[in-house]
Amino acid sequence: MAATRPAALIDRLGFQDLPEALHLRDRAIDRAHPYAAELSRLLEAEPSVLGVYDVDGVPAVCLVAGDPAQGDSAYDALRAQLWNQGLVSLLLVVGRDAVQAWPIPPKLMPGPVVDADQLDRSHAYSAYGVRSDALRSLHPDWFNPRARVDKVLLRNLTVAIDKLVAGRSPSALIDAQHLMAQVLFVSYLEHRGLITASFRKEKGLRPFDVLLAERDQAGLERLFAELKTRFNGDFLAPTNNQLSWSRLSEAQFAVLDRFLKQDDLAGGQQSLWPYDFRYIPIELLSGLYETFLAERKKNDAAYYTPRHLAQLAVDEAFRGRTRPEDEVVWDGACGSGILLTAAFRRMLGSAEARAGKRLGLAERSRLLTSHIFGGDINAAACKVTAFSLYLCLLEDLPEPPRTKLPELLGSNIFDQSHHGDFFSAKHPIVSGKAPRPTIAISNPPWREPAGSQGKQAYETWSKARKLKIPLRQIATAFAFRVAELVEPGGRLCLIMPAGAFARPQHRKFLERWLEEVRLTRLINFSDLRLLLFPGAKHPCMVVVAEPATADDASLTRVPPSFEYVTPKADLGLLYNRLVIHASDRRTLLQSQLSLNPRLVQGLYWGSERELAEVERLRLQGTIGSVIARHEGASGGGFHMTDGTKAISPGFLRQWAHIDANSLPGTGPALPKHCLQPWPRELSQIASRGDRALYEGARVIVPNGMTSHHRIRAFAVTEPASITNSCSALRLGVGGDALARFAAAYLCSRFGAYLALLLAPSAVMERTQIKHGELLELPFRLPSQHSDPERAQAIVKEVARWVAKAEKATVTAPSEDLPQEIEEQIQEYFEISPTLSVIVSEVAQLVLPNLQPTTIESVSSPLSRAPTLVELRRYAATLVAELERSRRQLDGMGGFEAQVDVWNPGQMEGLGRVSITVSPQGRTSKSAVSTAAVDALLSDLRQHGLLAGVLDGGLALRGDVLVQEGATIHFAKPLVRRLWLTSAALDDALKIVRHVHQSAQIA
Repeated sequence: MAATRPAALIDRLGFQDLPEALHLRDRAIDRAHPYAAELSRLLEAEPSVLGVYDVDGVPAVCLVAGDPAQGDSAYDALRAQLWNQGLVSLLLVVGRDAVQAWPIPPKLMPGPVVDADQLDRSHAYSAYGVRSDALRSLHPDWFNPRARVDKVLLRNLTVAIDKLVAGRSPSALIDAQHLMAQVLFVSYLEHRGLITASFRKEKGLRPFDVLLAERDQAGLERLFAELKTRFNGDFLAPTNNQLSWSRLSEAQFAVLDRFLKQDDLAGGQQSLWPYDFRYIPIELLSGLYETFLAERKKNDAAYYTPRHLAQLAVDEAFRGRTRPEDEVVWDGACGSGILLTAAFRRMLGSAEARAGKRLGLAERSRLLTSHIFGGDINAAACKVTAFSLYLCLLEDLPEPPRTKLPELLGSNIFDQSHHGDFFSAKHPIVSGKAPRPTIAISNPPWREPAGSQGKQAYETWSKARKLKIPLRQIATAFAFRVAELVEPGGRLCLIMPAGAFARPQHRKFLERWLEEVRLTRLINFSDLRLLLFPGAKHPCMVVVAEPATADDASLTRVPPSFEYVTPKADLGLLYNRLVIHASDRRTLLQSQLSLNPRLVQGLYWGSERELAEVERLRLQGTIGSVIARHEGASGGGFHMTDGTKAISPGFLRQWAHIDANSLPGTGPALPKHCLQPWPRELSQIASRGDRALYEGARVIVPNGMTSHHRIRAFAVTEPASITNSCSALRLGVGGDALARFAAAYLCSRFGAYLALLLAPSAVMERTQIKHGELLELPFRLPSQHSDPERAQAIVKEVARWVAKAEKATVTAPSEDLPQEIEEQIQEYFEISPTLSVIVSEVAQLVLPNLQPTTIESVSSPLSRAPTLVELRRYAATLVAELERSRRQLDGMGGFEAQVDVWNPGQMEGLGRVSITVSPQGRTSKSAVSTAAVDALLSDLRQHGLLAGVLDGGLALRGDVLVQEGATIHFAKPLVRRLWLTSAALDDALKIVRHVHQSAQIA
């Protein structure tokens, strides 16, 4: 009985519902699993480990047989291992009649003991609770990202280097980076048993921690000299730098001591658990150290490629490739090698799975030297890459190595001295020294050099090929170079700045590049910018493509299409997984992207129907076209500084000045106190700007938006200057009234909604709006309205309200304009009632929750369950949209909809809409039977399919669409953003396409 109870409890909690996700101790691990090595170590850690449950391929729960009533320190050793590994989020102790959950971070108490009769699949400790928000809601402090091993290690690395270089010259920074790299990697070698006792005895060496504790500088020098010879490289060689081992002070040795003990170097607090490099992943070390290879800036963490993003890129690179070990993989900007390391581990796992055994060092070396290549202009980066790959070779060898490690530098990994610059005419691929890649995977530099910097190598290369490189962005040149070098039939997978596919300045690049490649997948991580890269200014996209062929240009060929994927912030990040829903994935023609790059942004949060209506508005006119037609003016204000330029302010002294920092948090009324005399301290400026921007009726818009992504626009009717941190829009028509109306329009909910769809800087990057983006927003004159008199009356009414607000002495800041003003603005633009509802939903739910900065803020109203009112509104919109499609297609009959919830309150409950076609438009009040669909959903749940499936490197939670005679049942997860009006428009189109495809098949 005792032997079967843990298994029974595991089953009761649903961990066996998805057999492939539960890795049991008595079953062999698939060597091709992305985390095969980590899973094997966990299952071999100690006899009490029953198994490991993964969520979408990422280990999440460690199941342990034990007594839930044991003391607080009973599982410390196992928790320390799990913490160092950085994957599993929960330790679940399973007893005879109860379970107890333990956190992974140290210094946190376990959860209460829960008796068996309280446990089922709806419990927070169940498999479904782990997959949902239930576990995090119950124990939020267990999921603090700052307590994860990568964050702790990164913080301590930063402080350790600062302490090592304190009081020394700037050149000591490089020495400190080199020294800490040696500490990390020697610790790794020793902890993993790669520096054996026999090797130490033969060479007369002592363990690193002993040498460090005794301050044995000569012994340390000798250790590193021997390691240099052993590992065929100079990365571990002793140096004569300022911070060489022979020159370290007692205080500096103390820093290294405390670092290895995992003490908090900033706060001084001692740690319960030291770093254990037996379990810290190789990719984590190489990824973290990349932070210190470049000159350190304020946001160091922005340079660290998260491990799960690297794994996703590798997943996408090998997607559909049945034999990864046969590919030739190149990273032309390898940095410290996190992508190459992850790729090689994946190839090695596949090769070992095919062989049915672990490969020896000689076989691994042949695989590595024949199939993995990289380059970088940074020599230190190449050394770290080579050493990380050496560690992969030595990891979990079936027997001690008997041969030396292969030379990688200059043969597989190329630095500047070996023509590793990706744009070099003597690059190893060009010269034939290395093979062309069948897979090119890279996170290229995103640098945009300042105008004062001279011509770069990539610009010389681009000019020779007559390629236009927008904003001097090296990543775009890199994309061209990869497409040129990859083998025909190969694949490229790049982590690119999102702006390269969305900003108007990059349109020419995009048009030309899409002639060179055939896109297969574009994954836009804009909403995850601050979660993937804390402090990052720009979001990323993972771009997967293949070199174009002559057949692609054939008129008889099916037009090339690609999958556009738009992940939103999701609680899956708690478990290092990236989750998408069916609505986050759509298929587009490549020609659509060439003709209209606005799709990349517009379809992130909007539907195809919305974009069509917005485009109709733009065809009637934009702010830019109105200004051009009426000889208005637009642009930024004067520059205070620009290099060495200095001129007198001249005529600007005569006028008032508006300091952007003194502007109210919201518009559109500009208080009189914002117009101040010319600042005395500005005796010289770099340029005066266009005089026309400082006089006449106009709108000024500071670059910065509100925290909820609202535009801050202000009507100005008096002469006054502004700096280039503001844009000025002088329409040239309509006088003060139209300027005030335009300012109110930009500040309105409708203006914010349009920025969401049309202005990349507003929602994809930092919260700002640029001058060029303002010019693209729709605008019309009263004469273009279907009722010009009514339009003119609206302009006057809104302008009167703005003028009155300008005179108010006391105001209550509000991002929303009065409801009647919002309604008048929407009436002026004659938007549809459906779009009006969408505008309100976007303002209330979407904009305040864009780009969350912390995991805690991911649990927003957007991710919660919809209300019954919202479900019914969704169903009504769905029916209305289907009716509209029926009329357009000359169809017959009408539609009825019933909405309900399947398994409410359960972890995998679904909202469901049943749509029935009624002949001749007759309506019926009879209820639709859902028994068959209920049975199908239950079956899907039992097979784990409602929990999500792996889609490349992403976890996909799909919709369920079932056609039963004249009724279509449509079900999807109870996540509010999936039930908004915009989603109903997309889903209606999905249903129409399904019906037509079914008819064609029939």
